[in-house]
Amino acid sequence: NGKAISGRTDTLDKDGNVLKSEYDVNNDGTTDSITTREFDKLGNNTVENIDKNADGKPEVIKTNKFDEQGNAIKTDVDLNADGKTDKIITREFDKKGNPTKVSTDLDADGTPDKSTTNEFNEKNQLVKSSNDLNNDGTPDNITENEYDIYGNRVKSEYDYNADGTVDMIDNGVFDDKGNQIRIVRDTDGDGTIDRIYHHSYDDKGILSSATWDTNADGKADDLYNYVYLHKENSELFRIFTYDATPDDGINNPVWYIASQFNDKGNIIEERKGAYYEGVMEHTDIKEVSSYATTIYERDIYGNITERTTYKVADGETIQKVSHGLNSLGATVYEEIDSSTHDRVDGNADKLFVYKDFTISNTDHLIGLQNIDVKQDNIEMTISDDVLDKITNDHNSHKVIVNSKKSGDVLNLDGNFVKTTDTEAHDGQDYVKYTDDAGNALIVDPDVTVNII
Repeated sequence: NGKAISGRTDTLDKDGNVLKSEYDVNNDGTTDSITTREFDKLGNNTVENIDKNADGKPEVIKTNKFDEQGNAIKTDVDLNADGKTDKIITREFDKKGNPTKVSTDLDADGTPDKSTTNEFNEKNQLVKSSNDLNNDGTPDNITENEYDIYGNRVKSEYDYNADGTVDMIDNGVFDDKGNQIRIVRDTDGDGTIDRIYHHSYDDKGILSSATWDTNADGKADDLYNYVYLHKENSELFRIFTYDATPDDGINNPVWYIASQFNDKGNIIEERKGAYYEGVMEHTDIKEVSSYATTIYERDIYGNITERTTYKVADGETIQKVSHGLNSLGATVYEEIDSSTHDRVDGNADKLFVYKDFTISNTDHLIGLQNIDVKQDNIEMTISDDVLDKITNDHNSHKVIVNSKKSGDVLNLDGNFVKTTDTEAHDGQDYVKYTDDAGNALIVDPDVTVNII
């Protein structure tokens, strides 16, 4: 709508190094957080000071050490700026700059707590990755990859418990344009093909159909048909439909997704619904009959920053999801504000975490119900001050932390106490941690908790 939702102001030195970044997360003209950096004469970022609330005092300090090739071989992290290192990350690189080992010492006691070891071939392609989740010297899971002469990854073997037995195998088949036309999957590593995924592309390399043979009997079980239309304004309109019984000889799609793209190929609007006659004949997303539509907002690099779902009939907002991105444009977290819990009121009901994350900005987290960790080996930090700000009567002064993954770590910064109380969630007894004010975090027992 022409109004910026957030802003960042950078101060650079004469060599182009970003010495200071000031973040205005809601574009109200007030700086919310500040990051300052120091560089050596080679341009390596040696120190990073993170001032989460822009009060002039950093809360987190990261100190990096580099080798002669400019690789960051060590990062000391001071999570509360008290002058003491709380976490240490060490990295080893081969002569081509590929990271061959990354070790994390979660409590800075000099002993790494987890590590990842990578092997690369002469073309710098990752051929093997092993995760040691407790740093006992034994891998806990292993992935091995093979590539063809064109650099396409044609095989991946997954050993989920590193017992020497492959648990799943993916074989990829590519056409001469590098499009992946087939994935052959052995779901249990017994040498028998269990699933086959077929992909077809048009002459521009755009996916036109996908067929899933979910039991590898040679018959398609799921069929996705795609239709693309170029409009005069260079925008791209796409509809794809799903047919659950493609081998019955009857065109019987069940549902559809219609997408509108901008001239950079990014989705800007999307509608979903049950299939109806004539849906594939539409040429504009506004013609598509749907209960709801989702609008995507993106930054200048095309990364999604926010997506909002409205009712088509009356424009009522059903859900708003805000994306927190890192410097590479990857999603670190999502704030989910949904009418399912109450109403879309500007405060998130759920927080999804995808990468290491320290919760600092609480502007949209008042009354937060759940924190869901979505990836393995995620490290998250929350302070008692932050917990006090986001808890209230709406969430009964507690936040539930869920994880369906492995190796996740939660650092509790401040006056926290592990209690003997538990709460039952998803068939497990979650552990209760409280701060001095009586606010609580109810934590999945599979998450490792450190009180720092």
